[in-house]
Amino acid sequence: MALNLSGSSIGATLSLGPRLTVLGRVVYIGGTVGGNIEFEGSRILARRGDALCIERVRTQGSVLLRREFAQDVQPGRTAQMRRFRVRGGVRLFGSSIDGNLSLRGAWMLGGGRDALQATGLRVGNSVHMDDDLFAQGSVLLQRAVIGNDLDLRSSRIDAQGTALSLQGTRIGGTLYLDAGFRIEKGGLDLSDASVARFQDAEGGWPTKGWLNALGFVYGLIDPPDAPIRLRWLDLQPPLVAAAVRKDGHAPAFHAQPHEQLAQVLRRAGHERDARRVAIAKEDALHSAGAYRGAARWWHSFYGQTLRYGYQPQRSLLFTPLIIAGFALALAAGGHELMVPTKPEAAAQFFEHCQSPPNYPEFSPLIFALDTFIPSVNLHQKDSWRIDEHSRCLCHVLPVPAGVLKGWLAVHTLMGWLIAALTVAGFTGLVRKG
Repeated sequence: MALNLSGSSIGATLSLGPRLTVLGRVVYIGGTVGGNIEFEGSRILARRGDALCIERVRTQGSVLLRREFAQDVQPGRTAQMRRFRVRGGVRLFGSSIDGNLSLRGAWMLGGGRDALQATGLRVGNSVHMDDDLFAQGSVLLQRAVIGNDLDLRSSRIDAQGTALSLQGTRIGGTLYLDAGFRIEKGGLDLSDASVARFQDAEGGWPTKGWLNALGFVYGLIDPPDAPIRLRWLDLQPPLVAAAVRKDGHAPAFHAQPHEQLAQVLRRAGHERDARRVAIAKEDALHSAGAYRGAARWWHSFYGQTLRYGYQPQRSLLFTPLIIAGFALALAAGGHELMVPTKPEAAAQFFEHCQSPPNYPEFSPLIFALDTFIPSVNLHQKDSWRIDEHSRCLCHVLPVPAGVLKGWLAVHTLMGWLIAALTVAGFTGLVRKG
């Protein structure tokens, strides 16, 4: 250990820079500092353990573990600024900083350990980890409290396992994970974290299966584009619910990430994007196997027709296809099975294979419309019926009579279901989701 300040109370600024090189560990556990802690441009190289340990220390100023500023460069030297660099990692566990924590341009080489361990850290203002910061090892800011922003723009993290963990962290301002932020290897854990505003870019996303956004709460999100955000949510690990549990219970599905995103988009005025996210949540719920038996069939029908109540007009797209399909079946030979419903007309039809002159003529299209649309009477379903014993039948039909009868029953049922769901969807009687 090169320097041990544990238990010290320092009334002013503690400055060990710039351009200080320490061969060994610097440890400061349990103490107070009346000003800043400054290691700008310093190098701390430890063979084992944390290179810099500032644990449970209260600082009334800021902690500056950053590259030196240009004004700190000595006269006669070039303006090439030296990075703050550690070999062995930085530990800020349980410390409290009234001002800022600045790691701008720092190089933290964990050497098999965490690059930064700052669980339980409290920062009154902002945390700056931008300006080409590089961390080899995990950056752990779990259960931390940051009064303003956490800025990781143009920083890089390379770690085994979790690269950046903000589990349970509270950020009063913006979390910046864009403008060059990159996870070269490892995962991103945002579980149970909360921020006022979340800003990221696709270039900074982890690989698929390495995002944990369960319980992540934010007031605003940028970009607020549904396709981009759904690709982001798709980076989460495969659903546990994808495999049916052995105990037979309905598989679990955590809808909170989708619900949080939809709520934020809707509150920001992006109603269409919010609906797309809500629909994607229901699709994922269905794929996860959360519904079984008849409930699964109903959920699938509800999704295909009304998109779970979020797009009630979608049901109208299926109507022409259903009507045209049944009309084509009738026109392809099914019409030879149609006989009049009126006894007098049926008797003449069976005798002469044609209806009386004043009897409504059979039309496959009008019959399909009349049997599909409820509360509409086009005088086809009242005038004609399917009869497999029609005496005018003289050849094998492409559609058997039994199939046509079953088709008619399903056709009529679909008409009632789609009509009921459409009306309920537009009037708000049906619950969304």
